[in-house]
Amino acid sequence: MQDEPGASELLDAVARFLRDDLGRLGQGETRFHALVTANAVDLARREIDLAPGFDEAERQRLSVLLGEDGDCRTLNALLCARLRSGALTADDPLVGEHLWLTTMEKLAVDQPHYSANLRARKMVRPTRFTDSHLRAADEKGGATNARKTKHESSH
Repeated sequence: MQDEPGASELLDAVARFLRDDLGRLGQGETRFHALVTANAVDLARREIDLAPGFDEAERQRLSVLLGEDGDCRTLNALLCARLRSGALTADDPLVGEHLWLTTMEKLAVDQPHYSANLRARKMVRPTRFTDSHLRAADEKGGATNARKTKHESSH
């Protein structure tokens, strides 16, 4: 077990330094590069904090949707194959719900403050998959560990 601060806190401190100190004091190209680097550090922190939970949530949804077990890469390839063959369609409510949640998860990591992302998160979408991990990420500003999703009803 590591002592505090953890990786996420360290990355937060680096991003704050780049943004608040170098970004504020720097000029021209130096300021620009400090701000771009701060954004990259923020993205890396969100990737560390959120991606493992989101990846597991996606894997669980795909497993329910496809009735198969496997890793995300394999299950996504199977989903694509079934969509291409017509065995599944985008009109299937579970397919749509899965795609919606997966998109929201990816935006929570990549662009949590993007205006279209924020508006979409406020939309009420009925789902058979719980999206509590997304709500938890929203409550913490995109900087919390994501919870695993569970299938709430059978299909």
